[in-house]
Amino acid sequence: MKLPASLLLLGMTVIARAEEPTTIVITPTGNETVIEQAPGSVTVISGEEIERRGYSSVAEALESVPGIVIVRSGPRGQITSLFARGANSNHTLVMRDGMVLNDPSSPTGAYDFSNMSLNGVERIEIVRGPLSTLYGSSAIGAVVNIISQGGSLLPRRELTLAAGNDRTFEAAISTRGSLENFRYQLSLSHQQSDGQTAVMQKPEYGNTGQVSEDDGFRNTHFNTRLAWHLNAATQLQLIGYFRDSSSEIDEFLYEDPDWQLDTREKGGQLQLAHRPVGDNWGMQLNLRHNETERRSNNPRQLPTENLIDTRYRGKHQSIEARFNSYAIQGHELSAIAGYRRDTLLSSGFSAFGSDFGDFVIEENTDADSSSSSFVLQDQWTGTRNESVTGSIRLEEHEDFGSHVSWRLAGSLPFAEQNGRLHLSAGTGFKAPGLYELYGYSPNNFGSAYRGNPDLQPEESSSIEAGVDYSFPQTGLTAGITFYHSRIRNLIQIVYDPLFNSTSDNLARAEIEGAEINLRYQPVERIGLNLDYSYTDARDSLTGERLPRRPGQKATLSLDFKATQQLGLWLELEYYGDRVDISPVTYQNATLDDYTLVNTGFTYEISHDARLFAKVRNLADTSYEPVAGYRGEGIKGIGGLKFTL
Repeated sequence: MKLPASLLLLGMTVIARAEEPTTIVITPTGNETVIEQAPGSVTVISGEEIERRGYSSVAEALESVPGIVIVRSGPRGQITSLFARGANSNHTLVMRDGMVLNDPSSPTGAYDFSNMSLNGVERIEIVRGPLSTLYGSSAIGAVVNIISQGGSLLPRRELTLAAGNDRTFEAAISTRGSLENFRYQLSLSHQQSDGQTAVMQKPEYGNTGQVSEDDGFRNTHFNTRLAWHLNAATQLQLIGYFRDSSSEIDEFLYEDPDWQLDTREKGGQLQLAHRPVGDNWGMQLNLRHNETERRSNNPRQLPTENLIDTRYRGKHQSIEARFNSYAIQGHELSAIAGYRRDTLLSSGFSAFGSDFGDFVIEENTDADSSSSSFVLQDQWTGTRNESVTGSIRLEEHEDFGSHVSWRLAGSLPFAEQNGRLHLSAGTGFKAPGLYELYGYSPNNFGSAYRGNPDLQPEESSSIEAGVDYSFPQTGLTAGITFYHSRIRNLIQIVYDPLFNSTSDNLARAEIEGAEINLRYQPVERIGLNLDYSYTDARDSLTGERLPRRPGQKATLSLDFKATQQLGLWLELEYYGDRVDISPVTYQNATLDDYTLVNTGFTYEISHDARLFAKVRNLADTSYEPVAGYRGEGIKGIGGLKFTL
């Protein structure tokens, strides 16, 4: 592994983020597990951290996670992708309370994080590395599971109001409580902003001197979680969410005041769980449905301007039955059977105007796919908190046949529980997305994109090893993890300057890297954290770097509790250089590295009221996260949160 010597030295001397021993996670195994015994690399963003940092969106909260890179095609509100450990954005499975959110109608099947609110979120669980054995297709690079708040024994109501520059406004309200055997949670939020321009003006792009126009967004989000305790052993739970958002977008190099992307997302889950009191078994049945509707609309302003109106609708439906056995001491055995169905419906319309009349392109797509799966998993925990988890998955895809994937992970404490060694290895499988196979996007005299029905599935193999150590009575903990992954038949978009792009199995990815996590807390009021990620992601056939993955990423943060009421924080984010496709030459181009400075505070006015404020990109650094697109400039927001 080609790691800088300084990195190896850093790994021996710096300090890692410590996790509380009582932290319980679900995502790594599908069962409640103490985080120290959970297989793989797991990060939890707690509700307390969300509140302390004043995060406004899921994407903002994920930016500080090691091995995770958030890439926006412009400021907030623009299309936002997540890259985990150098894998493609569609190699991360995104869930909300176990419901898959990845959109079958999106260009890659990846989830767009541009406008996902954090209102009503209890915590976010991130598992880096492959989890295909448990969750199937798309879980090659990582899994992100957004966990909603549940009901509470005592009534609790919260109201948040905030405002900032660019005419930004945010409001959120939530209520939680219980009625005998019924618990409930409902939350509603709205965010809007005039935004900032998404276009990056550079001499080599030939677009300097344009009159910039702001690209605003709005977002309304509702979610609920209702639970009925039918008896001591049985619980029925209903989870639902709805999101309606709209963003103004620009082309690669040119301001466009009328181009708009509207997104509507909704989903629900019905869960029945049963575990007899005093018995050594339990079962769970999940019915899930979610769908995403998107409309990209660019109306004509001039007689010669192109008119584009494309509409997409993606559906994901699944049923899952899980049986757990605790009959063997120290073992939790799980058998999981599932069925999923994905659907893509789209219509594309383009009219290129001229003095001689319109050239009209119109095409519709209707496609679907289904798969069934069976998983066996054994999670063993020893008397000294050592653990081993093994799982195997058989998946039968209607278009791509049978595939077997496996995973084996172990954790071994040492030095009187102050240290932990962890190892994991596994394989993954990802079927091509429906849009990659059959999608269509019209533009001018042909298609901006046309799917490739001859694509083959992607297959991965990964291994990781790491060590964490807590230095007793010093406030210092340290950890480092190394990983290596191979992805065969990697699907990449083949760009065509004549607007006839498509997808193909062009690459074989070779990815290696390291993550260093650190924490120093000399006293209760001060916490210093450093997270460093090194990633080398390349096409092993050509040796070229994969696009939009920085080779290095680092986050340094300081939390300071000045008084009992006042908390301050300061954060530095560094992103190394990366390659992307030039919007002018359609060849690889290197984008410069950059550093962002973020800061904020919270002040407890009373037990029921809290004042907060934050500023992102305090130095107003100009940077280019995606070729042709400008990163967000200085952004300040502040407000009040009331507990009613």
